[in-house]
Amino acid sequence: MSKIKILHTADIHIGIENYGYINPNTGINSRMEDFLRSFDIIIDHAINHNVDVVIFAGDAFKVQSPTSTQQREFAKRVYRLAQAKIPTILLAGNHDLSNKYGEATSMDVYGTLEVDNVYVIEKPQSIYLKTKNGDLQIIAIPYISKSALLTNEEYRLKTFEEVERILVEKIDNIITSQVIKANKEIPLLLTFHIGVDQAQIGAEKDLMVGKSFSVPLAILARKDLDYVALGHIHKHQVLCKNPPVIYPGSIERVDFGEEKEDKGFIIAEIEKGNTTYEFIKLPAR
Repeated sequence: MSKIKILHTADIHIGIENYGYINPNTGINSRMEDFLRSFDIIIDHAINHNVDVVIFAGDAFKVQSPTSTQQREFAKRVYRLAQAKIPTILLAGNHDLSNKYGEATSMDVYGTLEVDNVYVIEKPQSIYLKTKNGDLQIIAIPYISKSALLTNEEYRLKTFEEVERILVEKIDNIITSQVIKANKEIPLLLTFHIGVDQAQIGAEKDLMVGKSFSVPLAILARKDLDYVALGHIHKHQVLCKNPPVIYPGSIERVDFGEEKEDKGFIIAEIEKGNTTYEFIKLPAR
């Protein structure tokens, strides 16, 4: 059996329009066109290179309530993956989640319509996929809001530091319980939209929604995992090589603070105990 080929991307942020103008031919902001152009390259690569699974690790849009045009353009590209029968994991990031309890995320529609081959992740869960190159287990965790926990009566009188410690413990327990239940013979992947304490942060700090926090690298870099697909941090970086714990970074430069950063996505080839990966650059503006 061949290795399972994963395309890992994140932080598309459709709706960022810094330094753009309205294209008179399309009626769309030129910066939005930049982001969509890079997204198209990613979709084309997934289809043309016979990728088994696409992992989108959160933050599809700049804001939780994107415009109809932004929704349409994102949907066009997700639909192409669905039509190509490529299982696609859509993780809800901090920009995709609402601050209001019970309100839909910006990607809820795909889950509601039960679009074939599209998995919307709005709460921690495990997914078992059968791909043409073998079975794959995925532990998927969307962004977990510290702000939401602070509204809980149980934690109302606790300090930020105490709440953060409790949240990290809960995350550690979630991952541990899913790892324990996983089949030890089948490749196991974790995808999570989160900050990690050893990551280098950049422009995303200016785009932050709600009170952010980070988790220790040690609770992610577990020997039982074959790949950790992260989202949230805009700078591409490899935090650990065994297992690979990777931020692909954003797909376009958001501001001049990212001027010298390469933008791209990851192709990882996974089998139990043996993962290789490659960062593929995008022609970002």
